[in-house]
Amino acid sequence: MNRNFRKNITAGIVIASALLVFACGKDKKAGGSNGLHKIKVGATATSSFISPLIEIASEKGYLKEYGVEIEVQKIDRIAAFDAVELGKLDTVYFELIPELSKGAQGGKIKVMAGTVSGGMAIAANHDVAEEAKDFRNWKGKVIATKLISTSEMIVKDTLKRDYGLVEGRDFTLKLLDGDESILTAIHQGSAKGGADIGFIGSTAVQTAINQGDAYLFPETHLKKDYVCCRQTFNQKTVDENRDHYVSYLKGQIRAYKDYRTDKEGSVASMVRSTGQTTEYINDYIYDKVGSQDTSYNPDPNYNGVLGVYGVMLESAYVDSDRPLAEFYDISVYADALRSVIAQFPDDQFYKDMWAYFEENNNEYPDFSSRFTL
Repeated sequence: MNRNFRKNITAGIVIASALLVFACGKDKKAGGSNGLHKIKVGATATSSFISPLIEIASEKGYLKEYGVEIEVQKIDRIAAFDAVELGKLDTVYFELIPELSKGAQGGKIKVMAGTVSGGMAIAANHDVAEEAKDFRNWKGKVIATKLISTSEMIVKDTLKRDYGLVEGRDFTLKLLDGDESILTAIHQGSAKGGADIGFIGSTAVQTAINQGDAYLFPETHLKKDYVCCRQTFNQKTVDENRDHYVSYLKGQIRAYKDYRTDKEGSVASMVRSTGQTTEYINDYIYDKVGSQDTSYNPDPNYNGVLGVYGVMLESAYVDSDRPLAEFYDISVYADALRSVIAQFPDDQFYKDMWAYFEENNNEYPDFSSRFTL
């Protein structure tokens, strides 16, 4: 693909939202009438609820315990990051690529925490299905992914880092516009101008099987806990009210423990919060098969994001000299987790979260000197 064409596509993604009118109504005061600090959270207009960890943290009273509350405001995804930059919203948790593009080009935002990973599946043309189960055999293959997607970046980064396979030299990447095109490509096969392997959403798995091709496994088999949606915040708001955002993440850390250790209680909490059925909530947050190993974690996972950001720069999807750490701040989450550990000093779960934090964020500048318990 032409490098200028790639740049133009990325620029379009970043600036298109500026052409939309975002209406949040009148600005709300930061403090609620109950004395809690109000955090305005953006969610898609079509979503029946927000992030499970935020829902649980709010419904179980963890946010209130730490002095904050949320106000959910619906928004179109394309306008989300402009809304955050302008202060119309305090935070959103949408796809990784647009927020990295916004930050790379000097946007007044801070990415500070994780939300979700997983959710994508790997399928293959039936003729190569067995050999494709070993990633070392992807050498010489044609791989189809959605253009400018997290999967595209994960494939390029992970195959190079873990298997020594470089795009263009060892495999060909076919960039398409969505699941339908990818399914068509893998059904054709590379010999007929299609693809050998494809990355598809969880809802497209059955279609791949029905058309005679093979579902291999979730994308997490290629990259465990690969990064997806992150939590992005207004830079000025965080700088001025940092303690409130530490509190916001403390609530999510508490909710994460519940999500991992108390399935029944977490489902019941979300049923009360959203009005959805127990079956629906259980399937949404705990069905690893149907969701393609989707999981929720507030950890920033800077290392994983750095890999994606590097591929974006190398692929000329964004032209920037801005280091990721200038707009990716893991210190707020670190302070939140330290505080929860101090509150529950005998709880091994939170100590294990710190070990995970050390493993997945240690490429952050001056990590060893700045981030200790």
